[in-house]
Amino acid sequence: MKKLLVLTLIISIFALNVCYAAGFSDVSKEHWAYDTINNMKEKGILNGYEDGTFKPDKEVSREEFVQILYKAVNSPKVETKIIVNYYDVSESRWSYNPIQYFGSSLKETSDGYSYFYPERPILREEVAVILSEAFDLTGEEKPVEFIDKTEISEKYTDAVNNVAASGLMIGNENKEFSPKKSLTRAEASTLITRFLKSTGADDPAIEDVDLDVAFLKLENAKANVIYSPLSIKYALKMLSEGALENTKQQIDHLVGAYDLTKYESSKNISLANGLYIRNDYKEMVKDSFSNTLKTKYNAEVMYDALTSAGNINKWIEDKTLGLIKNMLKDGDVAGVKLLLLNALAIDMEWDVKFSDDNTRGKEFIKQDGTKILATTLNQSCSVNKKTDFNVFGYYFDDDIQVINKDLKEYDGNQLEFVAIMPKKQSLIDFTNSITTAQINEIRNKSIDISKRTYKDDVLTEIILNIPKFKFEYDIGFEDELKKLGMEYAFDPNVANFNNISEKTQFYVDKAKHKAMIEFSEDGIKAAAVTIFAMKDSAVAIPRETEYIRINFDHPFLFIIRDKKTGEIWFVGTVYEPNLWENDKAEYYG
Repeated sequence: MKKLLVLTLIISIFALNVCYAAGFSDVSKEHWAYDTINNMKEKGILNGYEDGTFKPDKEVSREEFVQILYKAVNSPKVETKIIVNYYDVSESRWSYNPIQYFGSSLKETSDGYSYFYPERPILREEVAVILSEAFDLTGEEKPVEFIDKTEISEKYTDAVNNVAASGLMIGNENKEFSPKKSLTRAEASTLITRFLKSTGADDPAIEDVDLDVAFLKLENAKANVIYSPLSIKYALKMLSEGALENTKQQIDHLVGAYDLTKYESSKNISLANGLYIRNDYKEMVKDSFSNTLKTKYNAEVMYDALTSAGNINKWIEDKTLGLIKNMLKDGDVAGVKLLLLNALAIDMEWDVKFSDDNTRGKEFIKQDGTKILATTLNQSCSVNKKTDFNVFGYYFDDDIQVINKDLKEYDGNQLEFVAIMPKKQSLIDFTNSITTAQINEIRNKSIDISKRTYKDDVLTEIILNIPKFKFEYDIGFEDELKKLGMEYAFDPNVANFNNISEKTQFYVDKAKHKAMIEFSEDGIKAAAVTIFAMKDSAVAIPRETEYIRINFDHPFLFIIRDKKTGEIWFVGTVYEPNLWENDKAEYYG
């Protein structure tokens, strides 16, 4: 690599057991590394032990040191150059991945086998060679002389010179490098502090994530797509409650800015949160975590053997108004200790319905230019200056065409459907460039017919044609979250969910999201589930008539959002509407 240039340094350094006391009982203000130790602790990089100590003079093993680097450079983003089959490092060992990333510099061969000796204390000259090779350090222009240079192993001489020239390892005041001395935790703290300053990575810049449309862009493959930003946000918010340090930082980067609206469930609207805990893990999970989910998210906390998916699937079906059935297979819960779930669903009628009598087969032009006969809903209304009722809103110009249509209000909640069809761009290009702010701006251009200005003596006939569609969709959720920067939660070596438990190290084994929608004459049925499995009027006759035709006859984007707050419940694309040949019997018998 060399791996220096991949530093997106979101850093959290290896520790055995975490202590959250204000200081360490064995590190006084007079200790030479007091500042760097506390700096590392404040950043959540290097922590102490349960007894409140830091153990500054404790030796750092080889595997502990490469684990520090593994976390420091956010190495899930780093490609491994080679895989070494170490005789003494199995794939099941906790430090396997860190050793593969940074351990090849210390490989030793004997009797035809490769050894790493993971528990051996790491020597200062060994630290030097790892740093030098991993980060392409050079000391050719500024050679450093140590009085004990003859003690440095010949194979490490250049590496020691490189780290000294870079200022990372400078030796003591007597110009001794002490190559055969083991690295201590205090020295590691100082070394990492220097490392952060030398890379300028104390405050890494992180790109903002527009979660409402992020998955739409990642999943944009000229196919029907639907997912629920609201469901994903609720599940991530709950996951964040259990996370600490950089694991929490990455999750909060996705959802920390969102203040989610609370909704009361009814027969037409459902939003539910749940936590399943395997029976034998009941004592492992902190009461504080369970109580937080109950209080802040009204979550149901349930205990289950988690030997089959039956009870979970029943919960999902109940909480999605029967719309999502059998989401999980028994194998999906094998070995899982915790399940965090959000489920939401709507079964809402239009404020003004489409008429079945007007549904026909109409031409729809697909992304590749081919034409199909799509089952198309039709709604028209005659309006003039005195119109005071609303059927839908619309807007169009040379670039886009937009409609918004209200669903009925239920228990004080009213959602609206918004469809946006680009005219010049392909939908895939339009979706890749759109933001939530731009969607809101476009929506605001769409004006209800009752609020428009019409001529005194002209009847305006507004005709809407939009295809019928029904589909379900599964997002490849784990990879997508990693692409958005949430990596630590999925890495068993890195994930920190100590707010859930300090008795075991939880990580996210699987992430699943499934959504469905049925758009018809009567209204909209839609549902979504997010799961984190952790291993767990009458008018006068006018003198003339003008016509406005709004035809959604090309692929289009849609959202379903709260009309009052703008909270987006569902977002998706329609490339393949229902085929008339499959539906016409429903209308003609």
